[in-house]
Amino acid sequence: MKLIDKIVLEDVKKISDCTNSLGLRNKSVLLTGANGLIGSYLAYFFSYLNEELNYKTKVHLVTKSEITENSRIYALLNANNFLITNKDLSEPNVYNEKYDFIVHAAGYAAPAAFLENPVRTIDVNYIGIKSILESAVKTSPHARILYLSSSEIYGSPTPESFPTPETYEGSSSITNNRACYIESKRLSEVLCLSYMQKYGLNIRIARPALSYGPGLSFDDERVISQFMKKAHLEKVINMVDDGRDLRSFCYMSDVLRQLLNILLFSKDAIYNVGSQEEEVTIKELALLIGELMGTMVVSGPGKDPSVIGAPSRVCLSMKKMENEFGFKPQVALREGLKRTIEWNLAREKSTNS
Repeated sequence: MKLIDKIVLEDVKKISDCTNSLGLRNKSVLLTGANGLIGSYLAYFFSYLNEELNYKTKVHLVTKSEITENSRIYALLNANNFLITNKDLSEPNVYNEKYDFIVHAAGYAAPAAFLENPVRTIDVNYIGIKSILESAVKTSPHARILYLSSSEIYGSPTPESFPTPETYEGSSSITNNRACYIESKRLSEVLCLSYMQKYGLNIRIARPALSYGPGLSFDDERVISQFMKKAHLEKVINMVDDGRDLRSFCYMSDVLRQLLNILLFSKDAIYNVGSQEEEVTIKELALLIGELMGTMVVSGPGKDPSVIGAPSRVCLSMKKMENEFGFKPQVALREGLKRTIEWNLAREKSTNS
């Protein structure tokens, strides 16, 4: 495949090898948020199906800004059967084409972004999905629609609610400094369910948690990116706090396997997307990245402002995904971090050469 990064290509091939994606052959797909972390991986997966397996899938990618050499999907500018358009999803949009599949993956995913732009965060989340659903009613009433929500909607679950199942109703306050994201995602889920009830749309809701992998660059504000950046540039990972919070991360190829199963085969409406295999503290995460990059880790006395209001533990129940699809994560945290670091270092070398 021309221009596509080696590690990403390995990942999408692996996804294709273990996922029955025949339902996408000769179909049309609308994908919003195509330059985001999850969206870009989906875009490369669709491209792989066309280039290597001759699927002839027509793919319409929607991004918020023009594609440049630094964009995640730059390599797809001239991909076969691909159309890329730019739309501001904080404003109403109309999608006039008929699609077989619609994946709405747009929105702010990094806490720093939605903490800085709370009003726009609400607009992008609510108006973005509202436009998709309104257009689907008119032009794609039989499309299979996948809405990417977030595990953030659970807020801070009670101790007895771990691992957290899809049935957990959530525990969050509107005064939480992350409420703009949490509550607009919750409202968007309600909107999806309401359109299902009133118009009969075929909608599925995915709640991803802590996805990572190639595409998560040093410039990102999320914790894995920041630890990698500090290890690379400062040769030491200076933590803001003691890193006691617990997290369960999920590598991108495992995320996509789950999303594709939901998009193509799911019977229910709402699914967690993540992993409960390897739960680690933030300090343990830092130590692992430090080990892989050959740097030391120093704990700090303060509190990272970007995690104020965040839950002290994130661990989703994957029973539903396992029972319905037989899903088990294939990429361990160490291996996933190693691949993410390798991708970033290769990107840095290419940029500086």
